[in-house]
Amino acid sequence: MEEWKSARKLLGQFDDRLHDLRKYGFSFITALLAAESILIPGPEAKAAGQAVIPDRIKLAVMLATLLLIMGMRLMDKHYRLFQEAAMVRAKIIERSLNLELSDAIAFRYNGEHFWRYINWLYYLFAWTTGLLGVFILYPNPLAIAGVIIGTSLATLAIWISDSCKNLDL
Repeated sequence: MEEWKSARKLLGQFDDRLHDLRKYGFSFITALLAAESILIPGPEAKAAGQAVIPDRIKLAVMLATLLLIMGMRLMDKHYRLFQEAAMVRAKIIERSLNLELSDAIAFRYNGEHFWRYINWLYYLFAWTTGLLGVFILYPNPLAIAGVIIGTSLATLAIWISDSCKNLDL
């Protein structure tokens, strides 16, 4: 029973870490995207004679934002794998104790397919960053191509992390 309590406690701790990672990570990236769209002057600034940030720096900022999104997704996956390992152990113990808490939670979670929404949120952040990059870097075709390639690579990395085999719950 003590091992089961320990496994459930560990599940709760990783759930808290995932919650905090998503809460603070998405808030930080949203604030960063808002700052980029406001602070990085576009072609209108050049026409008005304002100081203009070079396109290579704008591109670097956009690619760094995409890298942050990919890093956050990998950390999310990392925590989920530990959480799933603890869930498997809790299920094994529960079966020997004739408990069904983890099975009931897994059944509900898998039935709702909520994990899909979380995965799509990462895709949406990557695509939004790419779209913002296109608008910020317009009309420079090379920089726009860099953003499109970066967004494609970020989307691919997120898809690969989503496709990694999870433990069988």
